[in-house]
Amino acid sequence: METIILEQPKEVRIRLLGHDILLTITEASDKEVGEWLNGCTVDSDELGHIQSELCMHHLCGEFEAVSMHLYSLRDRQPVRYNGTWQIIPDYRQAARIMMWKYNYAPAEALTSKSFQDTYGEMLGRHFYGKWVSYEKSIEKMIGYFGRNLTAGQKFIDMIMRNVAHYERRIIYEE
Repeated sequence: METIILEQPKEVRIRLLGHDILLTITEASDKEVGEWLNGCTVDSDELGHIQSELCMHHLCGEFEAVSMHLYSLRDRQPVRYNGTWQIIPDYRQAARIMMWKYNYAPAEALTSKSFQDTYGEMLGRHFYGKWVSYEKSIEKMIGYFGRNLTAGQKFIDMIMRNVAHYERRIIYEE
């Protein structure tokens, strides 16, 4: 079955394996697919390839899918569609981190000790030095860690422990 390139790509947001995913559908077996496909009609079972990619820690890619619920009006064949996908960062998580960053108390700050507890004495001192030289910029630290997922994830885990302390204090004060 041939596919038709859509004049206007269709964007569909779904939740998959705990991630917000944006599907950008560029081709489909029926030109009316833009009216039919949405967050309610796309079944996550149709997107097994994306689930596999997420399990391999990929953040974006291409996909092909066959609908289990939608059929073309012309020949009653299941609607086929493809395009690209990407994880969309969660605003709620980003807001939690930014609220901590701009409002933390001294006891909720990242310290040399917290870096050393996380990375060990030598690396902890090194990364804390970077943190200070980067003016405590989360963005610059993420850039510094780059593709070092292990060190970068430890950094985020350390931040999230402090975010939790901050949030507990805020709840207590209210």
